Amino acid sequence: MKSSVVEQVAGPATVLFHGAAFGVDAEATWFRPFEGLSADFRVVSFD
Repeated sequence: MKSSVVEQVAGPATVLFHGAAFGVDAEATWFRPFEGLSADFRVVSFD
């Protein structure tokens, strides 16, 4: 199983999970929300 974690750190942790659709990955799903949330939160997303 291949997995990856994308993380930006700035404050309290927020964990983001995407749906289980084929071809969906954390970076593509959460790219835009990461930019806004990472200013105030430690943002973590898993594949």
